This record gives sequence, structure tokens and C-alpha cells, in this order.
Amino acid sequence: MHEVGGAYGLDKDGKQIVVEALPGKARNPCDRSGPVSMDPLAALNTADIGRIVVLQGTFHSHSGLSMPNPNSPQIRCTYRQPPSGADMRFAAAYGTGDQNYVFAFGEARVWQYGGTGISQATSSVGLR
Repeated sequence: MHEVGGAYGLDKDGKQIVVEALPGKARNPCDRSGPVSMDPLAALNTADIGRIVVLQGTFHSHSGLSMPNPNSPQIRCTYRQPPSGADMRFAAAYGTGDQNYVFAFGEARVWQYGGTGISQATSSVGLR
């Protein structure tokens, strides 16, 4: 399982664009040796590098899949669904206000957040 996402903002002509980011490294949610993450500013396509000149926000997914714990197969591991502390620190560092989104597939919910916390969570939106 891994995170996918990207960023959106204005290009040099003032048009709003979306740039898809490189997917994060695949990780097993039972492996707690490091965070699941991705850089929403690391453009997937080299032609998109530097196209956003005014960053307005970011978006990424949190997988809703679960896997059996290899040490205790009756226990299933999954990922945290709301925005993480790292997500909020990233938003604060880049000054994107509360225009950042996590698509939480495990909850079928979209979380909107900024550097100071969560500003809104939708009800079920059919993310399955």
C-alpha cells in the first residue's frame, strides 16, 4: 500500500493547474519502522516540474486496505485515516492555508486541513 496525490496552484499564466506527484513508497501497515508518506510536490512527469508558480494546496490518499499482522494473524493492520501531524506540518511549512485534502478511503471521507489542524471532514462520499 502507498500514498498517491499531488499539488495544485497557478501556472505562470495565472491558470489553475494540477500536478500529479510520484507515488509514495509501498509499505505494509503492520511495519511500524517508518511513516507511510509521499511528497506532493515531487512531480511524476518531468515536464510538470516547476509548472506551479503559486502553490494553492495539496492532496493525497490514505489507503483503506488492511492486512493481517504476520505476528498475530487475527489482528489486522491499517493506516490512520485523518491527516497526520506530518501532513499538517507540511501544510504549515508551505503556507497553503486549509486548502489541503486527504482522501481517506477506509472511511469513505475527504478531510480538509491546514497547518493548524483539520478544518472539515465530509460525510461518506463513495470512495470505495
